[in-house]
Amino acid sequence: MSSDFMDKIKKLPLDKQREMEDFLDYLITKYTRKSEGPVYVASNRKENLGWASGKVWISADFDKTPEDFNDYM
Repeated sequence: MSSDFMDKIKKLPLDKQREMEDFLDYLITKYTRKSEGPVYVASNRKENLGWASGKVWISADFDKTPEDFNDYM
C-alpha cells in the first residue's frame, strides 16, 4: 500500500481507524478463501434458491382490487 494511503488512515480518529480495520477484515473474508482465490457473492446465492419452496401460499385472487379501494379506482 502506498504511504499516502496509510497517512490518510493515521489522520482518522482512533475509533474510525478501528472501523476501517474491521471493514478491511470483512473485505478479506468476503473475497478470499484458503488457496481458492476470490469468492463472489453472486456465486453463493445459488445455494439458497428454492429454500421457501412449498412454504409460501398466495391466494388465487391476490391481484384483485379490495372492495375498500373501489372508490379510488
